[in-house]
Amino acid sequence: MNTVILGMTVYQILWYFLIYSFIGWCIEVAYHAMKVHRLVNRGFLNGPVCPVYGFGVVLVFAAVHFIVAQTGGSFQDISLFLLFPIGVVLTTAVELFGGYMLDKAFHARWWNYSEEKFNLNGYICLKFSIIWGLGVVFLVKVAHPFIEGSTIALLPVKIGIWLAVFLCISYFADFVVSVSIMMKLNQSLAELDQIQKDMRIVSDQITKLVAGGSIAAEVIVDAGLTKAGLVSEDTMYAVLDQAFNAGDVIDNAAYNAEFKDKGIPVQAGATVEAEVKAALTERKDTAVAAITEKRDEALNALTERRDDALNALTERRDDALNTLTERRDDAAAAIADKKEAAADNIQQTKEALEQRLAVLRERASKISSTALRHRVFGPLRIIKAFPRLSHELYSDALQSLKKSANELISPDSDNTDDNKAA
Repeated sequence: MNTVILGMTVYQILWYFLIYSFIGWCIEVAYHAMKVHRLVNRGFLNGPVCPVYGFGVVLVFAAVHFIVAQTGGSFQDISLFLLFPIGVVLTTAVELFGGYMLDKAFHARWWNYSEEKFNLNGYICLKFSIIWGLGVVFLVKVAHPFIEGSTIALLPVKIGIWLAVFLCISYFADFVVSVSIMMKLNQSLAELDQIQKDMRIVSDQITKLVAGGSIAAEVIVDAGLTKAGLVSEDTMYAVLDQAFNAGDVIDNAAYNAEFKDKGIPVQAGATVEAEVKAALTERKDTAVAAITEKRDEALNALTERRDDALNALTERRDDALNTLTERRDDAAAAIADKKEAAADNIQQTKEALEQRLAVLRERASKISSTALRHRVFGPLRIIKAFPRLSHELYSDALQSLKKSANELISPDSDNTDDNKAA
């Protein structure tokens, strides 16, 4: 116990750790009481101690003793300009290490500075680092001489040794119990998380059944309607080529000159020309009459064929519509049967899922009641002490457990403090 380590005996180190762990717990309780107007046991352990404060103070004292040993001064002689950054760095390091280890060990966070400016992953932040630095300056320069003089200095060494050993054993036992509680809490959260996942699956299935309503049977009927086409028959128009060839070009001047050269009078040539024209006109009229007659015959034949085709098409359309109506009626009857069978199946499945959901809710309620059974020792105390407690793996399950805890703590209130902190 008299072995000196960095300017302090083992006896002093033990008592500094115990005393400042208790004082840190008092500070946490008082700060929380002022903030939420309620007294709760703040701390990871069940006893009235916060180990982070104890470790932080002992580490600061060791650093101060080491520095003053180099200069030959006393404990209180250290410069404020040196003490403040030491306090900031060391206490922040302890808080960072403690938060990180708790997070990795239990996948849970007891505090979270994510909403504060200049924070590091929520473990530490500039605001509280400065507060810790100022606290260290006040402790070393003002509070520590008084605390040491009113505790360790007044306690007989023999009694102090046995009392320190007893408190350390109690401390260790509390640590084991607290770790066991957290492991049980993680186990409860894992079970709750799995139950919540199962409940979501069942709830989604029920939602799909309700939203679906019934199975829609869609019947597609192909009606093959043959299109009837009109075949146009080529009508041959006889054209009298010789008539057109005979009267294509008649040049009177050249014709008269030719007759005059042969000694034929002009009057006789005109008579021949008139006869040719008359014959040509007669032949053209005959050709036009023949073409008109054939055209009328072709139009009459085409009209008859069109009427026959329309009658045939009407008959086939009526037959196709009758067939389609029969197939639609058969399909509607089949769909009605399927819908009725589907509705029965849906109702049975829905009832089974609702029973499964009720069983899951009952299991979740039992797990929550078991986990929150003890108000002083157990997860309920931890949830009360750390309203900002979060879990990396089972966040939803923890929120559900917090809700149940709030109902147990103050069933008639809105639990606004814990809800805000959460």
